[in-house]
Amino acid sequence: MFEVMDLDPMVLPQAAGIRRRPVIPARKQPANFDERYDWWTLVYGAARRPGGLVLVCPKLVNLRGVLKEGVFRAGGAALRMGRLRRYRRHDELYLKGEVRGDKLEFSHGDMRLSCPVQGSWEGFSGRRCLVTTSKNNELDWIVDWVAHHVHHQGSEAVLLHDNLSTLYEPGEILERLRGVAGLKAARVVSVPCRYGPLGTRPPRGLAKFLQGGLLNLARQGALSEARSVLQCDIDEIAVSDEGRPGLHEAAETARLGFATAPAFWRSAAVPQGSYARHGDHDLAWTPERGTKEKWAVVPGRGLGRFHWDVHGVAGYLFNKRAMVDGVRFYHCERLSTDWKRPRSAGELPEGAVEDAQTKAALARVGLPRS
Repeated sequence: MFEVMDLDPMVLPQAAGIRRRPVIPARKQPANFDERYDWWTLVYGAARRPGGLVLVCPKLVNLRGVLKEGVFRAGGAALRMGRLRRYRRHDELYLKGEVRGDKLEFSHGDMRLSCPVQGSWEGFSGRRCLVTTSKNNELDWIVDWVAHHVHHQGSEAVLLHDNLSTLYEPGEILERLRGVAGLKAARVVSVPCRYGPLGTRPPRGLAKFLQGGLLNLARQGALSEARSVLQCDIDEIAVSDEGRPGLHEAAETARLGFATAPAFWRSAAVPQGSYARHGDHDLAWTPERGTKEKWAVVPGRGLGRFHWDVHGVAGYLFNKRAMVDGVRFYHCERLSTDWKRPRSAGELPEGAVEDAQTKAALARVGLPRS
């Protein structure tokens, strides 16, 4: 199964005059806050569950009242609002009742909104799946990232959320992924929602609703029957020492159904007139520059039943306990669209020198160089 699809969320019409209250106070908002904040997305999507549906939403804040005042129907049958589960950067609203058909409709006064109803996706059930969110990453980076995890970590399928890329169409990503040997399924989902701004002071990430929301929609729907799920960004690669398991295997054999690995920054000398690839990133620092760990999980078992986030599941409480020896992520500094800070080009960061162990590991796993 190789296909492109649109997310098709429920989005409030701007003409309705209803929008989400900011979760970051004005004194901590960046200059571009208004252009990057998601004021209007009401529901990312809906997924089937026993006895009804679960809606995965950006933080509802004041918009919970809009949902409470409206009417939900699936195939003509009305659904009742159940509990609301609040998380740091997304919310999950449960609806009770008989679900008919594959479309959820919502009415509020003269406003009519709808979104598809998801179940587990054919082609992903029972397989080891990669999941990520991407915007304007080089196509070579995406292909290298997928191919590496297929060949070195045992991934079999990839769910890629393409968030408003302007350099290419989602179908171009899919066509490149068709050429990855060993990849059995790929779905590129075109996501029209805003990613969210960073605040100027901690906690900076409260308005970044999208990535966590998409992960939990996948947990509830598309990837709910996957054998295991490995989550990391395009600029991060999981590398296992010889004789050590991959993260998929580690999660599948763990009592908690969850495995993490530490992440370390690596840099590269950017070739003149070109861009760096993962395999160029053999420069390191002493002491190490670490970054937050990434993970793999078994959906529906152990910790996989709880909410997923960018750097862990169930609120990161078990990240250290689930860490696997002999596995690490290399966080490739030069693979960047510079959306957060400039890092794709220019002078090498102070103190970065060639690291023999990293160079040997990258050569062993066969990652391409520029």
